[in-house]
Amino acid sequence: MSTVGDRLIRFILALMPAAIIALGCGASFLPRELVVRAISAMTAWLLLSFLIGVVVGHCALGEAENT
Repeated sequence: MSTVGDRLIRFILALMPAAIIALGCGASFLPRELVVRAISAMTAWLLLSFLIGVVVGHCALGEAENT
C-alpha cells in the first residue's frame, strides 16, 4: 500500500510539467525586459550559490582532514 507521502510525491511530480507550462504562458504576458531581468537574476543567484557551496565544502573538508 502506498502511504500519504508517496501519493503526495506522485501528485507533485505529475503536476510539475503543467506548472512549468503555466509559468511559461504567464511569463509571456509580462514585459520582455522584466522576464530577462528575472531570469538573469535567478541565473546569477544559482551560479553564486554553487560557487559559495563549493568553497564552504572545500573548507569544511579541509578542516575535517586537519583534525
